Amino acid sequence: MNRDFSQDIGELFTVSEGTDGGARGPAASANLSESGELVRLLLDSTAEGIYGIDLEGNCTFANPACAKLLGYDDASDLMGKQMHRLVHHTRPNGKPYPVEECQIYRAFRQNEGTHVDDELMFCSDGKPFSAEYWSYPVERNGELVGCVVTFMDISERRQVEAEKSEADDLVRLLLNSTAEGIYGIDLEGHCTFANPACATLLGFDDVDDLLGKQMHELIHHTRSNGEPYPVEECQIYKAFRERKGTHVDDEVMYCSDGEPFSAEYWSYPVEREGELVGCVVTAVDTAAQESGNSNEASGTPFDNPPAAPTGLTAAAGDGAGLPGLGGQHGGRPGRLQRLPGHHSGRLVREGQHQPGDLQRLHRSRPHQLDDLLLRRPGCGYGRPGVGQL
Repeated sequence: MNRDFSQDIGELFTVSEGTDGGARGPAASANLSESGELVRLLLDSTAEGIYGIDLEGNCTFANPACAKLLGYDDASDLMGKQMHRLVHHTRPNGKPYPVEECQIYRAFRQNEGTHVDDELMFCSDGKPFSAEYWSYPVERNGELVGCVVTFMDISERRQVEAEKSEADDLVRLLLNSTAEGIYGIDLEGHCTFANPACATLLGFDDVDDLLGKQMHELIHHTRSNGEPYPVEECQIYKAFRERKGTHVDDEVMYCSDGEPFSAEYWSYPVEREGELVGCVVTAVDTAAQESGNSNEASGTPFDNPPAAPTGLTAAAGDGAGLPGLGGQHGGRPGRLQRLPGHHSGRLVREGQHQPGDLQRLHRSRPHQLDDLLLRRPGCGYGRPGVGQL
C-alpha cells in the first residue's frame, strides 16, 4: 500500500509548538493518530539519523538513531536545539561554516532537496565524523514549515576509499616502474590496460594506441616460422581455455612497424568472484634481454644500462607467477637493477620482498589487482579518458 506521509511529517513540526492545527472530527483525529504512529514507527526503526528543523533551524523531532549517531543519550536532548550550531558548524578544512551557506538550509532558500557527502558533522563530545546527508523541505497546507534531514556516518567508507586509492596508486606506480611489458585483455581479447613499457616494447608512442585493440591480431598473429597463428591456438588464450597460467619463450611478437622480435611471455587468468573476466600478459624481448645480460657480464657501466627488460621480482612461488607478483620468470636473486625511464634513479633488489610491493598487495588484497588490471578504457586512470595504470 502506497501512502503519502508528507502531511504526517508536517504534523511533527507542530508538536513542539503546542498547536493542534485546528479542530478535527473524531474520524480525522483517529486517522491522524494511526498514520502518525506509523511514521514514528518508521523513524524509530531506521538506522539512519533523521531529524527535523523549523524555519529557525531548531530541532522539532529526532529519531533514536539520530541521537545515537550524534552521541546523545536520548533524542529529547536535541529538541529545541539550533542544529547547525550544534552539529554542523565547521567545514572539513577547519574553517567556520556560516549557517547562510549551509547546504541543509538550501531546502529553505530554494525550496528543493539537497544531497551532500563531503562534509562533517560533530558529536556531543566535539569529535567530527564524515557525513552524508539529504535535506528536504516540508510544507504544511502549502506553507513551508521546515525541513527534514537524513544523515549517516560514512567514516568507514571514506577510510576504505582512501586505502583503495592508496593501493591503486601503488599498483600504478609499480606497473609504470617495471620494464616488462604488461597488458590486460578482456574475454574478447581487447586491450583493457597497458603499462608504458608495453607501448615502448611494441613500438607505440603511447598506451592510448593499444587500448581497445584486439591484441592477438595486432601483435601475435604469426608464428615464428611465418605461418598464420590462429587465435584459437594461441597460448596466451590458454589462460581462458584452461583457466591456468602459461609461459612461452619460443614465439615472436610484432611491433607497430611490423618487425618481429623473439618474445617470452606469461599469461594468467583473472577472476572476479569466481567469474573469469580476462587475463594479464607480461612480455619481454628475449633478444634484448640476452644482449643486456652480455653487456652486463662484459662490464657495461651501471649508469649506462642497455635497454633490457628488468623488473620487480617477488619471492619465488609466491603470487600469481607474474614478474612482480612472484614466481616463475627466472630472475636472478640479489642482482641490483636500475628501473627504466624517469624511474631510473630507483634501485630494486630482485628476490627480496619490498615493503608495499605487488606481492604484498596481492596477498593482502586479492581482488585489488583484479579490479585495477581489468579497468575499462575511460575509467579515469592516467590522463582523463585513458584506461592507463
